[in-house]
Amino acid sequence: MLAAISSSTKMIEILILAVVVILLGTILVLYRRNSRPAKGGHAMSTPSAASYYSDVSTLQAPTGMGNSFGQSDPFAGFGGGGQFGGAPAAPPPPPPPPAPAAPSMPPPGTPASWLPDPAGAPDTLRYWDGMNWTQHVAKRN
Repeated sequence: MLAAISSSTKMIEILILAVVVILLGTILVLYRRNSRPAKGGHAMSTPSAASYYSDVSTLQAPTGMGNSFGQSDPFAGFGGGGQFGGAPAAPPPPPPPPAPAAPSMPPPGTPASWLPDPAGAPDTLRYWDGMNWTQHVAKRN
């Protein structure tokens, strides 16, 4: 029985090896075929990028899509209001608030203590640890 299993395993190995060799040969043939320059006068030849886009300048711009400023609006008519109807456009969002000012440093040699908040919050103290401002704040009584 062991001899029968061994011979069928060898047959499967030979079959797999043959399939791999055939696939590699096919890949090599296709690679060589695609790397060869195209023959001239062939009706099905692929156009180059230059000839493919050469007639773009002859196209006419679409009409009837202009807005009151004379510019085309590619999103006109998609629910944003405008000349094709729909809901009126929402007002633009307000600008973001200004960034908080960087905390000012106290004079060199200032000992650790509660000092007025350098960010400018009214009636607020921030703890100075002697080298840096900390995240700890307190309301002034």
